[in-house]
Amino acid sequence: MFAFASQDKFAAAGPAATAVLRHRATDPEIKDGAWSFDRGTASSDGRSSAWGKFSHVSEEGWHRDMLSIMANENGEGKWTVTHTIVRAKNA
Repeated sequence: MFAFASQDKFAAAGPAATAVLRHRATDPEIKDGAWSFDRGTASSDGRSSAWGKFSHVSEEGWHRDMLSIMANENGEGKWTVTHTIVRAKNA
């Protein structure tokens, strides 16, 4: 696995990273959010899997909501892309 702190370098890591970023841009639940890229990882071949972490300041206060997106390729060219949102717990 390779780690990336830059979204541009992550995007260039291969098809798995591209699938993560495409999901971020097109999924109805997350596409309109002001998510900033925090970091990502991609498999050494750049093809089989990638994970990206994004965040933004929550609407309720100073804390950050976190978004994780995972993309996995099944070996036959089919992608499974999922995401999880952890909402900030503001005091």
